[in-house]
Amino acid sequence: MMKKLLTIAIIVLIGLFIFNQIKTNNEEKIKNDYEKINQIKEMCETIANSNYKYTFGSDTNTWYIMELEVIHQKDGDGYSKMEEILGEDFKTKLSNGDKIFVGFLPRTTSYRIYAGVPEESNMIYPDWNYSELEQK
Repeated sequence: MMKKLLTIAIIVLIGLFIFNQIKTNNEEKIKNDYEKINQIKEMCETIANSNYKYTFGSDTNTWYIMELEVIHQKDGDGYSKMEEILGEDFKTKLSNGDKIFVGFLPRTTSYRIYAGVPEESNMIYPDWNYSELEQK
C-alpha cells in the first residue's frame, strides 16, 4: 500500500513539474511576442515619420504592405532602413508561427501591423483585431 502511495505521489509531482514548465514556456513566448511587436511598432514609427516612407512606390495614396521576412531581399532605402533598425537576425514570426506584415501610407504618417495575413481581422496596430494573442 505504501509503495502505491509513493508511486502515485511521484507521478503527481512529475505531472505538476511538467505542467509548470509548459506554463512558464508559454508565458515567456507571449512576453517575447509583445517585445517583438513593440520593436516593430518603433521601427514603423521611425519609417512613417521620415522620408523613407516614400521609397516603397510612387503612389503616395496607396498602402504599401510588405512581409517583414522578405525585406532583406528588397532593394531600396526604406527596406534597408527597416532591416537596419530591426537587425539582420530579427525573427519575423510570432511564437505561433504567424508571419508579420507592415504597411505604410506614404501620404500620411500612417502605418499598420498585421500577423498571419494582412487583413483587417489580423491587424495588431492601430486596431487590435488579432485574436491569436490577447491585447496587452
